[in-house]
Amino acid sequence: MLLRKFIQPAVATRFLSTTAPLHREKYINRVQLLGRVGRDPEQRGDAYPVVFFPLATAHTIRSSNQDEPVGEEEGSERVITSWHNITIGQPWFRKYVMDYVTRGSRVIIDGSLAYHKSTLPDGSVRVSANVKAKELIILSTPRQDEESRGPRYDDDFHSPPDS
Repeated sequence: MLLRKFIQPAVATRFLSTTAPLHREKYINRVQLLGRVGRDPEQRGDAYPVVFFPLATAHTIRSSNQDEPVGEEEGSERVITSWHNITIGQPWFRKYVMDYVTRGSRVIIDGSLAYHKSTLPDGSVRVSANVKAKELIILSTPRQDEESRGPRYDDDFHSPPDS
C-alpha cells in the first residue's frame, strides 16, 4: 500500500488493521450558547470562588392544532426561553466577567457541560447541570442595545427562575 511507504511499519499495521483494539477513544463535551445574561454575575464560595450567572436562550416554534393554547390561531409562533446556569472558575476570567458582564448583556459562551448532585434537607437528591465556561465573547451590553435600537423590549425577556 502507498500509505505503508511513508509510515513506519508498526504504526501502519496498527492504523490499517481492523482487528487492532482501540487504545484511545475520543470524546467531545462542548457547549456553545448565544443568549442574554439574566442577572448580574455573582461570586460564590471562599476557598474556591466561582462566578455564576444565568443565561437565557430562545427559539421560536410554530404551534399546531394539538398544542395550541386557547385563543391562539393555528400556525402562530411562540418564543420558548431556556435558562442555563453558567459557572466560571479561572481567576482572570472571573474578574473579567465581574467587571464587564451585566444583566441583559448579549454573549456567546463556549464551554463544557458538568452535572452536580446535591442532597436536599428533605433527603431527596437533586441533579443540576451547569455550563463551565472556557470562553466568553460580549456582543453587546444593554446600554449599547438602547443606543442602537431605541427603548428596550422587556416583554420578550423574562426574569430567570430562582436557583
